[in-house]
Amino acid sequence: MILGEKAGDLMGADNQKQLERQEILEAIGKLNLLHDNLMTLVFDRNIEATELLLNVILQRNDLKVLEVVAQREYKNSMRMGDLLR
Repeated sequence: MILGEKAGDLMGADNQKQLERQEILEAIGKLNLLHDNLMTLVFDRNIEATELLLNVILQRNDLKVLEVVAQREYKNSMRMGDLLR
């Protein structure tokens, strides 16, 4: 009986993994490169991909990308109270 329970547990785990994988694939399928998070992941520090995309969009083949920084976050050095005075 123990063997049957272990086999059932394994099948249940496999089904759970398949379900999770399907959910992930569906979420990915809804994205495109214009989605902020995906674009950041794809292009951040990826000179080759950025260069290719820019050359395709601009219908050129001579652009050379030197550096890619997808996003930078800057903190406001002033406190909100300082702005209201």
